[in-house]
Amino acid sequence: MKRTAFVSLLDITEALPFSFNIEETNILEDDGKIMKPVERFISDLEKHFREQIVPVGEDIIGEKFYYRYLFKNNGFMEIMLQPPVAIVAHFVDQKNALKFSEALKAAIDSTIKDKKAREVLKNVIEISREQHEALSYRSWSKMRSVREG
Repeated sequence: MKRTAFVSLLDITEALPFSFNIEETNILEDDGKIMKPVERFISDLEKHFREQIVPVGEDIIGEKFYYRYLFKNNGFMEIMLQPPVAIVAHFVDQKNALKFSEALKAAIDSTIKDKKAREVLKNVIEISREQHEALSYRSWSKMRSVREG
């Protein structure tokens, strides 16, 4: 029996170019400051992952705004855009999670100019299995409260 797997990244360096404060930004009136960098990142991720990544919508739940994407062959991804940005991808098996993790590292390499921030981000990518998701809403909330404190 295959185990589901999760890949998570929390942008503790705040180096990704597409975070925004939901209280200060009207996402519905976005002039491209948010979506263009997100689209460039997804396009780069898609190239390295070698699988089509299709946007399926966005949501605002409580204080969290996120975009959802489906992978053509297997899985889906959520990107939470408030700082710290969080990316969580869900897969049916570990093999695709490992492949996505490597693609995510490559996308970070081509997106983040600062070498130190780039290395930190690549080192905080986590792969976990089944119900042991590394980055839950609770842990993201704790990081957000530390950031704001």
